[in-house]
Amino acid sequence: MRSSTDVSAHERFQEKASQQQGASRSKNRWGLLTKQAETIAGLISDMERKSNEELQWNDFDHEYTMELGSSDTEPDSTLLVFEKEDTDKSLVLRSCPPADFEPDRKQLVELARTSDSFLATKCVFNHNGRVYVGSGYSDISLAEIIEGPFELKEKHVALVASCLLDLQECGLIYGSIRAQNVFVGRNGKVQLAAFGKDVSPIPASTADHKSLQMDRWGVGCLAVHMITRSPDEPENVIWQQKMLSVGGASGLCLDAKFEPSPDFVDFLLLCFADKGDMRRVSKHPFLWKASSCSLNPFLLAAERLVLRNCYPLAMVPGASETPSGA
Repeated sequence: MRSSTDVSAHERFQEKASQQQGASRSKNRWGLLTKQAETIAGLISDMERKSNEELQWNDFDHEYTMELGSSDTEPDSTLLVFEKEDTDKSLVLRSCPPADFEPDRKQLVELARTSDSFLATKCVFNHNGRVYVGSGYSDISLAEIIEGPFELKEKHVALVASCLLDLQECGLIYGSIRAQNVFVGRNGKVQLAAFGKDVSPIPASTADHKSLQMDRWGVGCLAVHMITRSPDEPENVIWQQKMLSVGGASGLCLDAKFEPSPDFVDFLLLCFADKGDMRRVSKHPFLWKASSCSLNPFLLAAERLVLRNCYPLAMVPGASETPSGA
């Protein structure tokens, strides 16, 4: 016969064992739920990843595909494409041969998934012997604004140039940037296409002089393009017949209809100099003109122009080719 002390000890043991078993069941139950939650979250993540990254060429409705910028200067031009399943969703699409999809470009594509400086990478796929990168779309490309009905002023050039120089200060070497790879939002944000022309995320601290010089030259070329509406680089072409030399011995020219300010001339000379400091370019007084400036009027005008080009009057239901009473 067990003593009361033994009974008490036995009861305490059973109580403790019961508590441990309950705790174990609770732990297992919560562990199972946690595991299930993680599995579900993983499936959702996989579905989201597949819905974004596994888009292929045939997933887009190419009846509505549009080129952004001039195809004459860009053989692998930037495209605006729409998904078949949801034509409200559009992507910016660029491509290159597989041999040109080098580690720097791959790194840039990955960087663009998280960096706010770029249009976000949405998909990467191969089609017809080329590598395609699809990026999220902003409101409009700078190329469409340049080709719009209104002429850009120096302050607008300063706005875009200052934004691009800010990207360079973050460590981006983008080479000879093209207007169709620069996108402008109504919120004033300027972003690069995630898969631009000669763009690579080389830290400025490790970049060689040639890369930094290419950056300065690229900013200068883009500034001239915005004013003259000519995408050609100044070293390769003589613009129009009406010219006004503003660079003296440098031979830089601008359209005679445009009278550049001394600050703009000095900014261009600094961009195109054989030797120069990128920090001097990024802090140039010319860029101060961007302080009270917006590209929204140009953005909206360019959008209307694109719509008119895509949907001429004869295609509008109920529209007549011959006005009534004519």
